[in-house]
Amino acid sequence: MKPIAKQVYIEVERGISGNQQYYIDQEHELILYQDRLESSNDTFYLQDVFDLSYRSLSQQIGFFYIHSNRGVYSFQVKKNPARFIESFKDVKR
Repeated sequence: MKPIAKQVYIEVERGISGNQQYYIDQEHELILYQDRLESSNDTFYLQDVFDLSYRSLSQQIGFFYIHSNRGVYSFQVKKNPARFIESFKDVKR
C-alpha cells in the first residue's frame, strides 16, 4: 500500500560512557496509510485513532500526539505536522 503522508519524529537515546552523559537523536518516520499509522515501534489502525494534535514547545521542538483507544502517544518533532494532520483528517472522512 502506498503511503499518503510522512512525518519525521525524534527518539532521544540517553547513555553514560566514561562517566559522561550523552544524548543521541535518532530520526524515524510516522507514516500514514489509508487504514493505519505506522511508527518504528507501533501500528495504529485508523478505526482506533480518535484524533491527532500538536503542541509547540519552542521554535525548534514540539510534541505530536496520537489520541487512540489505547491511550495518548507522544512523538517529539522538529517540524510542525499540520500537513500530516490535515491528510489524516481527509482519510478519516
